[in-house]
Amino acid sequence: MGITYSHYLIPRDNTVRPAPDRIVALIHAWIENGFIAVADGQGSQPTARFMTALSPEEAVEQRQAAKPQSRFWARLWGKRAPKPPRRDIWKPFPVPPTGEALSALAKPSTVIRWECDSNAVYPMRTITERIYRGDHSFPHSLTIEMSDDFLNVRTDGHGDARQVSPTCKCGCGLGYDYDAIGWSATERIRQICPSCGSAFRPQDQIAEIVDGATGKKTPQPGGLCNRFAISIDFGKEWPLYMPDVNGELLESTAKAADVFLETCSTALGVGLNEFSLYG
Repeated sequence: MGITYSHYLIPRDNTVRPAPDRIVALIHAWIENGFIAVADGQGSQPTARFMTALSPEEAVEQRQAAKPQSRFWARLWGKRAPKPPRRDIWKPFPVPPTGEALSALAKPSTVIRWECDSNAVYPMRTITERIYRGDHSFPHSLTIEMSDDFLNVRTDGHGDARQVSPTCKCGCGLGYDYDAIGWSATERIRQICPSCGSAFRPQDQIAEIVDGATGKKTPQPGGLCNRFAISIDFGKEWPLYMPDVNGELLESTAKAADVFLETCSTALGVGLNEFSLYG
């Protein structure tokens, strides 16, 4: 399948989840600075979609739809019975957000995603080889993810790096699996301990960020554990190169463009750290 790449921006204070009006300000700032291309009358406006946390009933329905059909039905039909269609949990996200899309900004868990086209301003300092060749057939996407509880994003697919432990200082386990198809992180950590009432603080623990290109582990308070994140997603294209004065590609550490970082930080009113995530 290959390794996929995303570039993450999360608040320096891992406990921060910006208010809905700050999210709206961020979206408008992206549009004003061209990171989300506006419609030009030719149908080039990027597709924006969102999803919120499934209800328990919807989660059961999704799991049932994903299960293979039983042998009984296979014998009855003489072949494997067709699966029921899986409900599309993504919904259109209008800009500016109104109605259900606007209310989603305050829901317990929400993801908003834009599939950007070649007309959008590129948000990174480093580039992929495909972009360098002028091939924008596989553009990046922008994702905003927010949650009341913490998303305990693993920084190492092999499990060797130290991760945030989902345990309260009183010893109570705070971790739980969020079983929703299409969600970017399955493990969550409760924001408030149900036993002692203490607030969980990821940055009180040292986790390790792993560079998927080099394998280098870097200690980081709180790791990628967060309640709010912006990700620039590239699929299997890695932005690890920067052209020198002669136009030759030099391998470099992936970095977001300064103007993108400043735009996001100013709109949200919080300082941001950036990390690479390989999965």
